[in-house]
Amino acid sequence: MEAFVFAGYPSILSQQRGDELKSGVLTAVSPRLRRSLEELNRQLPPNALPFDPAIDLAFEYPDAFLKADGTMVDGRAFDLRGISGSLIWGVLPDPTGALSARPDLRLRLVGVMAEGSPGYYLRGKRWEIIAKPQPDTAA
Repeated sequence: MEAFVFAGYPSILSQQRGDELKSGVLTAVSPRLRRSLEELNRQLPPNALPFDPAIDLAFEYPDAFLKADGTMVDGRAFDLRGISGSLIWGVLPDPTGALSARPDLRLRLVGVMAEGSPGYYLRGKRWEIIAKPQPDTAA
């Protein structure tokens, strides 16, 4: 993958207007995958759930996020609560050699955002694990 993108609805951007709850969208473009989950696991607090490479995707925490109005927000000072469940898209290299207007050629669903530790990491769950049929346990 060339880059990764997710868009979510953090609660800090939500506004109550009468009976409606309006939420602003926040986008992270190109968070980098963390290369060593073993190193990351060694740095986690004792009560934190360790990263499992078969299930988890670990991303470097972005320096900045893009709001829907086009402004950038300092990533390290932003509260991301509410982004869980955001889809994570992998961006493939442009097959045409130019900027392509065909997202179906460039985007692949790779995961779902699970959590983040501000300034430290973002954790996603691998899409192939989520989409995998589960055995019927009702029998």
